[in-house]
Amino acid sequence: MLVKAALQTVKDTNIHENIENINIHKLLKQIVGTQKEIISLHINTNETFRGKPHALKRALSNVIDNGVKYGGKVDVFVKDSAHSLVITVRDQGPVLQILDLSSIFTPYVRLHNDKQGHGLGLGIARNIIQAHGGEIHLFNHPQGGLAVCVILPRAC
Repeated sequence: MLVKAALQTVKDTNIHENIENINIHKLLKQIVGTQKEIISLHINTNETFRGKPHALKRALSNVIDNGVKYGGKVDVFVKDSAHSLVITVRDQGPVLQILDLSSIFTPYVRLHNDKQGHGLGLGIARNIIQAHGGEIHLFNHPQGGLAVCVILPRAC
């Protein structure tokens, strides 16, 4: 099972597809699907983003799905500027009591004892985001819950 998961990690982080214009609003609506009662979108842009659509969908799905799984309700905020697209996913779960939140991106690191998952989703998301020249950060929100901030640079 570990070998299968490791191969899946490589497969999912090396998605060979062309860069194209992505309608972020449409992409996020696809991810939300029928979960509108637990995932709220707050988007302030109609602009497209140049990237790999399937890869970004996979990365953002991993982040949002984790928020739903461990935090119940999720708010997704999208802020756009001339230099970057910032997507913040904030859940309503408990704050994490670990000192180094970046350790969550390490393959096979899991903070929960449930039977689902292998501890690869956030690592895959980070690799995809970094392949787009971006960054991903996690922090405990002052009002509770975990927030994941994805910063994707726009081409100059």
